[in-house]
Amino acid sequence: MAVTRMGRRIGGTVAVAVLAAVGLMGDGVAQTTAPGSTVTVAEGDLVEAGQSSMATCPVGTHVIGGGYRTWPKYISSGAYADNMDINAPGDTRHWLTMSHNGRSRAYALCDSASAPTNRWSGDGGLGGEMSYAKCPDGTTLINGGYHFWPNYGNDGTPHDSVDMNAPAPDRPNTWAVKGHSRNGSVRAVALCRQKS
Repeated sequence: MAVTRMGRRIGGTVAVAVLAAVGLMGDGVAQTTAPGSTVTVAEGDLVEAGQSSMATCPVGTHVIGGGYRTWPKYISSGAYADNMDINAPGDTRHWLTMSHNGRSRAYALCDSASAPTNRWSGDGGLGGEMSYAKCPDGTTLINGGYHFWPNYGNDGTPHDSVDMNAPAPDRPNTWAVKGHSRNGSVRAVALCRQKS
């Protein structure tokens, strides 16, 4: 399957491990083993703090993953003062991101050969608890993300982080997310593909 880009050239510190996983580096073209399928990368708008960036897959494709690039905020001491509040699939054709204090841009991996995908939200996890989003019967987990409501100190520094954002090791077909602080909360979002 050939991998091509949509939109502007991706550079800098794009925080999308999934793009690297399919080999999208340097010239933007990678060969994989699924013949006849084309994966494109869609890019969302660069947005300010607290605004959502949405990467939209072209008509006829389905989102199969995504991520972000961020321009985080730092306080005067140089300490990091930001978190990604949203990094999750939006629906069958969108990936959403939102930075708490900095600017961000969303990226989506879009596949024209993929069976239809959809998102499923999990339960909310409060302070240090896990949040799980399970794909329904007839679908398979292919990716996931989260919505995060972090805890911040009076000086604007985050006292919170997302400690886990991955497939649940002990629950089949489920995405798991865990926040760090007892004063924050998270919600897992699973990206599920229909079985053929």
